[in-house]
Amino acid sequence: MWSKSQYLIYTVNGNIVSQGSESDGDNNHIIHIFYRDKLNMMFLLWTGERDEWRLVLKGTLNDEKTQSKGKISNFYCEASITFFDNHFRKGFACIAHKSSLDPDGDHNFALVRITLSESKYITDEVIQEGLLNRINDIKIFERNCSSPNQNPWIVGVMIDSFLLYRDNCDFKPIFLKLPLNVRNIPIRPRHTTTAVTFASHDTVFVAGVRKHLFLWNVSSTELLRSLDAHFGRILNLDSVSQLGQNILISSSLDHTIKIWNMENIFEKSFSVSTMEQSIEKISVAKDNPTLAAVQTRKNIGIWDIKAHRYIASLVANVHGAVVSDSLLASDGRTIVAIESDQLLLWDLRTQSVIHSIHAPNVFQIFYMNKEALIGVIYRQVDSAEQKIARLTIYSVVDFSVQYNFEYPCRLFKDCAVLRDQVTGVVITLFKGHDSLLVFDAVEKTQKIKFRPRQSKKQKDVMISKIIAMPSNSNQVIVVESDNKASVWDIRVRKFHRTLTQFNGVVSSDGKLGLFAPAKGGLFVIDMRSGQVAKTLIGNVTEGVNDVTCSFSPNGQYVFYYHSGHKTLRVFRVLDCQLIGTFRPHATITCWSYDPDGFFVIIGAQDGSLLTVVLNDPIAKEETLNKIAILPCRRHLAEFLHIHVPEEAELDTFDLRNLGAVTAAVTRFKSLLENKKGGGVSKKSHVCSLM
Repeated sequence: MWSKSQYLIYTVNGNIVSQGSESDGDNNHIIHIFYRDKLNMMFLLWTGERDEWRLVLKGTLNDEKTQSKGKISNFYCEASITFFDNHFRKGFACIAHKSSLDPDGDHNFALVRITLSESKYITDEVIQEGLLNRINDIKIFERNCSSPNQNPWIVGVMIDSFLLYRDNCDFKPIFLKLPLNVRNIPIRPRHTTTAVTFASHDTVFVAGVRKHLFLWNVSSTELLRSLDAHFGRILNLDSVSQLGQNILISSSLDHTIKIWNMENIFEKSFSVSTMEQSIEKISVAKDNPTLAAVQTRKNIGIWDIKAHRYIASLVANVHGAVVSDSLLASDGRTIVAIESDQLLLWDLRTQSVIHSIHAPNVFQIFYMNKEALIGVIYRQVDSAEQKIARLTIYSVVDFSVQYNFEYPCRLFKDCAVLRDQVTGVVITLFKGHDSLLVFDAVEKTQKIKFRPRQSKKQKDVMISKIIAMPSNSNQVIVVESDNKASVWDIRVRKFHRTLTQFNGVVSSDGKLGLFAPAKGGLFVIDMRSGQVAKTLIGNVTEGVNDVTCSFSPNGQYVFYYHSGHKTLRVFRVLDCQLIGTFRPHATITCWSYDPDGFFVIIGAQDGSLLTVVLNDPIAKEETLNKIAILPCRRHLAEFLHIHVPEEAELDTFDLRNLGAVTAAVTRFKSLLENKKGGGVSKKSHVCSLM
């Protein structure tokens, strides 16, 4: 091993055999050491000046075949040199060389083959002269030399191109140019950050420049594709082109390894948009599952999740808007949002605000009475001595006030809307104790107020949150701490059972719950008995992490995200089997489902939205049939002989329906123009893979 100033030779047991330093005048930086043993060791030295890339090779060799004994004569090269093997008899180097075609020009570099003769290296053949730039690094790709068509490839990496040469065969050197403004930037001689390899039986040359992949046809020198392959710099490339396999493998600084099928890597690429900020909330329209509203701090993005297409952004105040909450209607036609102390009702057909009222200090908004009413909880008084919340029920039609009352509280907590959609429960402070206040939004009355204590001896109950029971219009779950809750019937104020292990997640049928402690583990709870029904992840010690879990809409699967592992795992509830692990490129902030639970829409911290498919091996045929109807999988539908109806445009965004709404048309067109010009959306390119 060596640093720039000294080297050390160790045994495999860690004992130092020798150490020292090497220099040649101003060349006192060790770039590389070619080593076989103490009698056959050469040093590649450099001055260390960024503007001076000339190198000197010196050392000792003892080879009877070449009659080399002792020190060899210094050999000077430019930026790069390499050898075939550790006998150092033959290699390649970039040298300063005047072109015979233009001796007075600036093309003064050449790629040459060098050979060891006695105790010095001589130029055996000039492979390519007249190079304008130095070759930063030279790589040799060995092949099976038993066949004349399998001679080694020599690749020279230059700042704006690659030089390809096949040794000992009738093959003229070719140049592969990088696209405009793409460069291989070296930081020292004999170095490149670009990973290169050959694929598809050496017919395709692949280079990984930063996070992009570039693919050329070797015979025609045509740039076939450029892919935005990773989210970090590509570190290594390799390929397999045998035994029926034709794949490319890439690893990256983003902690991922990707395997690319070279048979279909040349398919059409699609532009992928991302939001500007971290995604905070995802809402999917129940009756129109193609549509999703994605909330960030600055705006609300509308997405077609089936085609994974970013449609538009909704923001009333372009400068300095702060979106705190939003609700998407089931039919996907309207959105209620809180933006900069304003309660807004958006019409998605025209992308315009229908109604707007001043709404300062909003804590929560929620739908009631089949989305005909909007409940809004305000922080009416928020001080250290006193906290008073005000709940106001508005009509969605005209934002008229239907019901209004105030209540004191210890802390501001979310309201729970029961299954009947007209009854709500809030946490109030009554005689110094946390209590439940039940109200009816249609009858405009407060029905019951009581303390949820299991016995009169229980002095106080600190309520963390309340959850409506999905299967019963009269039951709520009162969560007291991170792992303790109780089930109550609010109609008769009756205590039913205690849940000693519960995290606040319940299935859509109300039969199962989840318990996922922060220190590790995941358990399915029987909501009727409060006992552990199934163990998905046993008791493990992984430190304290943020964990998020949820049931799929049908309750058959459990999704579990662990901030330490940064993976989203999916378990089948039926047999507790892990059926998939998804590691995204960025931290997951939230996720949602389509009504069937087949699509999982994932929001990430970098503003990207991912639509993934839940692929259960048990339901493989059903999964393939659903995948085949996706716009990007028409070839699969043809293969399975599945009839796919023509895609109908989203009626919400049909320009023909805008009619006389001139302002909305102008706004919509401006958004489309900005999107085409790259002004408001960040674009990258991915390849469609099978």
